[in-house]
Amino acid sequence: MGRLFGTDGVRGLANAELTGLVVSGPRHGKQFTYALLEERAPKGRTMERSDATAELTRRYFQSHGPAQLRDFVWWSGLTMADARTGARLADAALDHETIDGKEYWFDRNAGRVPDAAGVAHLLPNFDEFTVAYRDRAAIENDAAALSSIFTNVVAIAGRVRGTWGRKVAGGSGRVEVRTMDRFMSAERASVEDAGRRYGRFLERPTEVTWSSFV
Repeated sequence: MGRLFGTDGVRGLANAELTGLVVSGPRHGKQFTYALLEERAPKGRTMERSDATAELTRRYFQSHGPAQLRDFVWWSGLTMADARTGARLADAALDHETIDGKEYWFDRNAGRVPDAAGVAHLLPNFDEFTVAYRDRAAIENDAAALSSIFTNVVAIAGRVRGTWGRKVAGGSGRVEVRTMDRFMSAERASVEDAGRRYGRFLERPTEVTWSSFV
């Protein structure tokens, strides 16, 4: 691991990252550290384009499904033609179903999803739950549509219901929740529990405060 300081060092570091020479490493106190890419990510096997496309398609839908091909295009940067090819090549591992006129792909061997009713999660901005999909109608209402990628969101039973931020001072923390609609008492309790879990992660007592967009 190494540390670089000064303007010239920062410019050189940026160039080294862009060329694939180094990557970010763990923090050393308040300092950022870096490592050689070849040390942290040894060279993988070489694949033909068709095999790589099939593998990426399979991995996306097994980890993010049910999802649409246009979601995969949004996430991967591939073309729709590539996505269709990948789905065809990975067909043995995937299944698909049309719901409300939209075709969804998913892991053929996926088991039953546990009931998430009332379960709350405090998700960061750019979380895969929101950013990995082009079509977010299943998880957002109109109020959430513009903010779910760029802000920390409160998700309850798989839907975006509010935003949150944190403030840490001294030995305590605060999770500030801003709701987009009315929460039932059980939903508020689930958010409070998520706040306590976050406090344990911060290793300090943390309270949840509430406000509303309306």
